[in-house]
Amino acid sequence: MKNVCLLSAFIVFFLYLSACCNNPKPVITGAEQIESYLPLLQQKRVGILTNHTALIGKTHLVDSLLSLGVNIHTIF
Repeated sequence: MKNVCLLSAFIVFFLYLSACCNNPKPVITGAEQIESYLPLLQQKRVGILTNHTALIGKTHLVDSLLSLGVNIHTIF
C-alpha cells in the first residue's frame, strides 16, 4: 500500500511538472529592468560588480548605463 501511494505521488508530481512547463515565462534579468533602478543611479557615483554576461540585448550593462548618462566611477 505504501508503494502504491508513493507511486501515485510521483505520477501526480510529474503530471504537474509537465503541465507547468508547457508555457514557460521568459526570464527577465536585473540588467534588463533598467527602468526600475535608473532613477536611483542618476546624480551618483556608481561602482559596478559585473562580468561579461551582463547584457541588455547585445550591449553590455556598463555601455548601456554610460549611454544613459550614469556616472560610473569604478568597475569591479
